[in-house]
Amino acid sequence: MLLLDIFNSLLPLLSAFGIGAIIIILIGENPLTTYNIMFGKTLFEWNGFLKTLHFASPLILTGLAIAITFKASIFNMGVEGQLLVGGFFA
Repeated sequence: MLLLDIFNSLLPLLSAFGIGAIIIILIGENPLTTYNIMFGKTLFEWNGFLKTLHFASPLILTGLAIAITFKASIFNMGVEGQLLVGGFFA
């Protein structure tokens, strides 16, 4: 059962990387170099990690907000609009 859960988690991830690699090859670039730059700059360098966290924080906080409403069994359709209006007035 655990092996099946791991497989079900890794299959979409590996499929996404495979499809991305095909697209990168079609535009004439090396997928390994592209993935190395993409992950090396954003995850393994301090400034890149902070920039990633900076730009992802609204999405992370929006996801946490909707998770709280789902846990309370409340369906909230206005999260995207709340994010946009909050960003407009910030």
